[in-house]
This record gives sequence, C-alpha cells and structure tokens, in this order.
Amino acid sequence: IGNTPLLSIDIEDPDIAESVNLVGTMTGNITTSLEYLLQQRKAQNKWTNEELATHVSDFNKALRPPSKNFTPHRAIDIVRETVPKNGIISYDVGAHTHQIASQWKAHDPKTCHVTNGWSSMGIGLPGAIAAKIARPDLPVICLIGDGCFQMTVGELATARRQGLAIPVVVLDDRWLSLIQIKQEKRQYAQYGSQVEMDHYEAPPAHYFGVPAVGVRDEAGLKEELEKALKADGPTIIEAVVDASHYLETVFD
Repeated sequence: IGNTPLLSIDIEDPDIAESVNLVGTMTGNITTSLEYLLQQRKAQNKWTNEELATHVSDFNKALRPPSKNFTPHRAIDIVRETVPKNGIISYDVGAHTHQIASQWKAHDPKTCHVTNGWSSMGIGLPGAIAAKIARPDLPVICLIGDGCFQMTVGELATARRQGLAIPVVVLDDRWLSLIQIKQEKRQYAQYGSQVEMDHYEAPPAHYFGVPAVGVRDEAGLKEELEKALKADGPTIIEAVVDASHYLETVFD
C-alpha cells in the first residue's frame, strides 16, 4: 500500500507497523463510528463514476485469471452463487483469505466472518460452528484451505454432536500456499509447505462420523454443495483445485 494515508476504525487502539502511514484513529463502537462518518461532509476527489466502475471491473477480472483447470477463484464463485444471499460464510487464514476477502460479495450485514489480517490459522471451522449456533435460522458455510482444515478437523466432532448443518468446503491445493508464495517471491527454496503428496486421490468416507466427498470441477462442487445445504448435519466437500494463480492474485 506504500505511503497511502490510512484511517483505523476499531474497538481497540491500532497495533500496527511504524512504516504504515496511519493519519487518524477512531476507537470505540464501530457502528457508532461509521454512523458518525456518514454524517460528515463528503470529501471531494477527482475520480469519476465511470473511472470507479472501470477500476472495480478491472480488479474483478484480475482476481480471476483464465485457466483450463479448476481454480480457487472459480470454486469461490460457485459457492457464492449457490449459497443464499443471507447465508453466512466463515473462512480462515492463508492464501485463500486474500482471495475470498477480495472476491466475496456480502449482501447482508454480519454475514462475512473472518479474523483480522495476519492472525493465526484455525478460525474458520470454529467460527462457522459459532455462527450456526447463534443463527440456526440462516445457512452457514465454512470455506477453508487444506492446511487450516488439518489444524481444526477435530472440531467436526462438535458440529456432528450438535447436529449443525454446515457445509465445509475445503480448497485442497496440497500446499500451505501463502508460505509457498512468500518463499517463491523471495527466491527461497520450497521448504515445509507441502500439505499432501501428489499421489493423494480422494478423501476418506468420513471424518469423525461426518460424511466427506471429493470434487474436481465446478459442476461437482455445485451439486454437492446444494446437497449439503439441505442436509441435517455437517458435510465435508474437498475441492481439489489448481492454485497456481495465487501468485498473480495474492498480494504479500
């Protein structure tokens, strides 16, 4: 982000690197802070509506580079198209965080749940469980990477015991992709970032009694997700994806 001036709006004082150009802070109730900002006189800028629309369009295209393979950005779009607009998504930390945060379109307040940036892995599945307990009337989807899934797979026992109908879509690219990207961009050797061996073919029939299915294309993901949204308990959908576009779409 370079020297871009930033405003922090949070419930706590910002803990941020000195290199970040933080020009102001608003600490307290976020809703109150945003309502206050809306009441202020709008600042003038040189951007026209046409330029803004073009920027948004170009950004969305850049997030979706063409590929003949089944990619994370296509999987995310399929999930967004399939989950009702009032559905809640809970996702985790990693390369997929960048992709989802940039790509996902939330239609209702409080329906896009993620931890703050650069936090530790492991929030996605527990967050989905909490969301479903708090809002059993709404569809809840968990969308996570394979590394995050390995860290929190035991939480499925809780989801099953509570009878929580949560589709858990795992983007399986066989790597800790964000670490892989960092290593490659810094011209380091690839070390300690491979999650699964290349010969791995399909998920087991279940994890802790929760049924698991594998998909390798858009049609398969849509079909299994539609089934999972109608189920009376959790379902694991392992989507094997080609994540090579992360090098273009994930900014480190």
